[in-house]
Amino acid sequence: MNRIAGVPEALVSEARTEGKAWALREIPAGRGNPLAVAGKRLDDLIKWRRTYSQADIVHVHYATNGYYGWGNKPFVLHLHGSDVRQDWQKPGLRQVITHSLKRADAVICATPDLVPWVQDIRPDATWIPNPVPAEFLDSSNVQPRDKRIIFSSRWDNTKGLDLLLPLARILVERGFEVVGVDWGSDSERAAELGVKLAPLMSLPTFRDFLASGQVVVGQFQFPAFSTTDYQTLALNRPLVAAANAENAPVHTVATGDYPGLKREPERLADHIVELMNESSWENTRDWVIKNHHPAHCVSLVEEIYKQVLESGVKNES
Repeated sequence: MNRIAGVPEALVSEARTEGKAWALREIPAGRGNPLAVAGKRLDDLIKWRRTYSQADIVHVHYATNGYYGWGNKPFVLHLHGSDVRQDWQKPGLRQVITHSLKRADAVICATPDLVPWVQDIRPDATWIPNPVPAEFLDSSNVQPRDKRIIFSSRWDNTKGLDLLLPLARILVERGFEVVGVDWGSDSERAAELGVKLAPLMSLPTFRDFLASGQVVVGQFQFPAFSTTDYQTLALNRPLVAAANAENAPVHTVATGDYPGLKREPERLADHIVELMNESSWENTRDWVIKNHHPAHCVSLVEEIYKQVLESGVKNES
């Protein structure tokens, strides 16, 4: 249940291709006027309860939506990042998330760095890699444009603005074409620095957009790749992003000294220029296909389902 970062869509699409009876149910957006959001959610929850009995297992994406899984059906809660790092700290949402974590039959984390956040409550929490959408498994015919640097993430504090914004400014001042997406609460600040902002776009268009960069800059806030970082690696484009626990064969700056980089964005800009001048780099596409292909991710999720269902049978006997 729910659309978040393209993950549920990619999983369900692959599962249905394999003949599995998985289905995706969209939940009304949780942002906007609080009264309007509450009204839409209540109406939707009533509709959901009418069909709830048809499900063999309920898989809810994003922890603030966990109450959709409350009931007598096997329930898997899928954490995605901001739901735990930010929403869990807010009164009201904290209670919903904590109860959902305790009540779920299994907890899945979308990135490995999320596991320690919930281990006190769910020591059995499991990381399962995010699938790369099928659109990015097809190579793009778009060639990188000379001196184009793409910033692929949202412009907000969850992506490391204290480094992204000064870095963008430096690269613009050095004469590079710096391009991003008009996405996030601070996108206007990026535009004021000279970043060209493209509108939100379809996945095939975004694939070609990423492919047009000589180098792609990802997120720096957390030690995990974002969805757009994986998409960049699938296209075999040089990526500069936060260090992570996956040991990917990534041709990027080592951002383990992130506090130092915050004080020295010039150093990171120098590294990006060096990447642009390299004639070759490691093949990251093969690594993505091996570790983040939708079929691989579906098989891991299906194993969780089997464990949950088998546990339920044992508990009933």
